[in-house]
Amino acid sequence: MKKSRFLSASRRSIQPTRSSHHDIIRGVAQTLAIAATLLRFTSVALNPELEVESNRKNVGHTPCGIYIAESSIPGSGIGLYAGVSYSKGSVIGSPDVAIPVIDREFHHDDNPKVGKRPLDWILSDYFWEANACAPANLETFDDGVDCVVPSLGMAANSHQGLYNAEFDVPRVGSGGLSRFQHPSAGSSTQYRVEFTATSDLKAGTEVFMDYGESWFTVRDKVLGYTPLEDDYLWADTALKKMLSSNVFSSEIESIETEKRYALLKNLVSSIDIRKGNALPKLSAELKRAEEKGAAAYSAPDYIRSIEWLEENGTCIDSVQEKQSTIPGAGWGAFLKRSVKKGEVVIVSPLIHFPYDEVMNMYDHASEEVNDSTADFYAGEEKYSTRKKGEKIIGKQLLANYVFGHPDSSMLFFPYAGSMGLINHGGEGKANVKLQWPSGKGPSLKYHQESWFDLTVEQMAATDKQKRGLMLEIVATRDIEIGEEVFLDYGSAWQDAWNEHTKKWEPWTTNGNYVPSSSLNIVGSLEKVRTERELSDNPYPGANIATACHFDFEDIDELEEFVSDDEDTRIFDWYKPTSENAEIVLEAEYILPCTIINRKIIKGEEYFTAIVFASPENDSRDEDNTPLFTDVILSKVRVEVRKIPRHAITFVDKPYSGDSHLPGTFRFPIMMPDDIFPKKWKNLAK
Repeated sequence: MKKSRFLSASRRSIQPTRSSHHDIIRGVAQTLAIAATLLRFTSVALNPELEVESNRKNVGHTPCGIYIAESSIPGSGIGLYAGVSYSKGSVIGSPDVAIPVIDREFHHDDNPKVGKRPLDWILSDYFWEANACAPANLETFDDGVDCVVPSLGMAANSHQGLYNAEFDVPRVGSGGLSRFQHPSAGSSTQYRVEFTATSDLKAGTEVFMDYGESWFTVRDKVLGYTPLEDDYLWADTALKKMLSSNVFSSEIESIETEKRYALLKNLVSSIDIRKGNALPKLSAELKRAEEKGAAAYSAPDYIRSIEWLEENGTCIDSVQEKQSTIPGAGWGAFLKRSVKKGEVVIVSPLIHFPYDEVMNMYDHASEEVNDSTADFYAGEEKYSTRKKGEKIIGKQLLANYVFGHPDSSMLFFPYAGSMGLINHGGEGKANVKLQWPSGKGPSLKYHQESWFDLTVEQMAATDKQKRGLMLEIVATRDIEIGEEVFLDYGSAWQDAWNEHTKKWEPWTTNGNYVPSSSLNIVGSLEKVRTERELSDNPYPGANIATACHFDFEDIDELEEFVSDDEDTRIFDWYKPTSENAEIVLEAEYILPCTIINRKIIKGEEYFTAIVFASPENDSRDEDNTPLFTDVILSKVRVEVRKIPRHAITFVDKPYSGDSHLPGTFRFPIMMPDDIFPKKWKNLAK
């Protein structure tokens, strides 16, 4: 579990000095006056840029882009560090997969077998909101998608004052797999993400993602009242004001000064505890905090030397994604640098699931919808009345990215180093193997070998609701740069795959299915049709729906027109000069829409559409505008005119993608028997 407590002021000895009673009273009065001033302003200051040792040259091999090591945030466990310098906007490390978890609450939350250990037992701290993985958020009719983003999306910590990285919305592609040709279609995620620097990163800097303020505020009881971005900015200005006063400017430490500062800090905290927590604990630390910046002061070691990282960390930037050399396998992992036999290729923390039932998906009484309209919400009414049955009809896609054992109910998810890209190396192709950590780098502290002596029931105890294990991928022979990495998935996995391929037949039902991504290729865009045109000229796939780039939060800047229908609001799309006209073209701002009209203006196509709320939008969200709440509740419909062609995209209708096909292959990667603890074999005969 990520735990972020940012206060880390070091203590220094306090030398008492003599002061009169009147001096103390005067100092307290000055302190209260400063506090009143501080609590009136809002800071716009930024943290000062820090100098850091440049990355030393790596002679003879490719430098490591990402290290995993102990985080600079006290109590936060493991973090990730830049091994080389990254300029703002550049890609950090290598892309990784994004894995949607579908209808978790429907399938798992009331499962008596898993009790209080559902799928999100530990994963709840790592899920991203569905729209962060758009268009994966459109795979269900409601808020039924949780997005799992390994590598930086899970292993990187978050600091509200220092975040410096983000991931782009996923690239969509099946890796060349087709439901009409390949038994492996639907067995791997079609989403892959790149991580980019949001500011210049110097080598040795810890990589921080922005989890969003709500991630911290809902965890106040666990993490304490963590300062947010505005709190650190406020503290930067507060520190300057305090040091410019006569009360705290003296370099001589005294008991009276500390008392005055404690009084001020307590007063600030009583009004806004997060701002109080953004200040140093002691007045003796004010100058150092002002010089570094409040945020950087709270994580004093967030920039490490490369020597420290090589000594205390492990490189996890060893593989990159390419088309696999195995026909029908989709994407694969290829070495970015040569490794010798016995060298660690990847090390990753693990999230453990005590009971594999959490991956089960159950049948439900709803009819399949198959029509030629582009209405995203076709079939929603039947879907909304579904009831969960008892028959297991499949497993979550995440099941293909976890490790297990034939004699155990336990599963383990590795979430760093792009392990999910490594394919099975059957028939002697394997060139890496699994092993528990050898006691180097972060595993010295964060791999709990004592867990090997616990039973599955003990591993499901509430005090084990956290990370505690790590796993290594080790080369079994010398592997050259550019070679594909293969791991033996085990005989049980091979048997399951062989059985699947025997039974598999090319998909014939709904034979006119086409991946929506194939219609969005620049240079060969599919023609957008109105609802009326679709009756005579449907899209090439019955799974195809339309989505429009739009953000209801921008509604006030759009021109509105009078509507004859009191239940309809009419707006023009963004003006070309609007800054938001560019921002809204990002994939996270796609909303289901129905095209109702087309116009040609100066030789360009423009469309009118009814724009709907996204499935994950919640009418109870306090940040919603009244109009947006009404749209979510279907009390009003919004008609948007003059939508340019480039602001319309094609998406798959809910539950129509390959990963939702019945009978798609699902089976965990099997861990070797010689490394699997006996105490965990709760299914052994």
